Amino acid sequence: MNATLARVKTKQVYQFLKETINNTALYYYIGLMRINPTKTGFQWNDGTNLTSGEAQWWENSPVDAGNEICVQMGHGGQPYKWNDLPCDTRLLYICERHADIIVNGSFDKVVSSTYNSYTMLDVMYKMCFDAAPYKVEASARMLDESLPYRFNVITTVVQPHFFRIKLERVDIYSGWSPSEIKISWKAYFNTAVQIY
Repeated sequence: MNATLARVKTKQVYQFLKETINNTALYYYIGLMRINPTKTGFQWNDGTNLTSGEAQWWENSPVDAGNEICVQMGHGGQPYKWNDLPCDTRLLYICERHADIIVNGSFDKVVSSTYNSYTMLDVMYKMCFDAAPYKVEASARMLDESLPYRFNVITTVVQPHFFRIKLERVDIYSGWSPSEIKISWKAYFNTAVQIY
């Protein structure tokens, strides 16, 4: 899902999670882990160290125990405070992910298939990305919509510069003559991607 355990690094995120948990008597893993056996040896899952201004520990936490590596937040015990515990404890989890960037495109192409009801096509984005999208959706239709041709489009490969699709006619089971179709696509990126 292109997500990570939540990093509770600001008062706004902490307040949002308190409102989201909203008095449920449940505990949730967050994206904080012990990296050394001291009480201050905790690090977020993005590699940054926990600061004293971010910490929301239970009273008498964290415990200086060797097996209490993971961190949870919940409403029970001391509401919305953090506690360190063994990572094999069965809990729910709170995840975060960046908002998606959706890039759209389309093009017209003459396609055919000699023997099969499908053909494979490489689709160039015609723009530069520094990373591949985590998902691409595509559809195809005849430019002449009076024709009965119907297509199923399956994305098989996704790369930073192109994606590959299996374009399959669903109205026949054999090859077809050259036909002009429109392929439309959406590529989904997280907000960390750079578009050039």
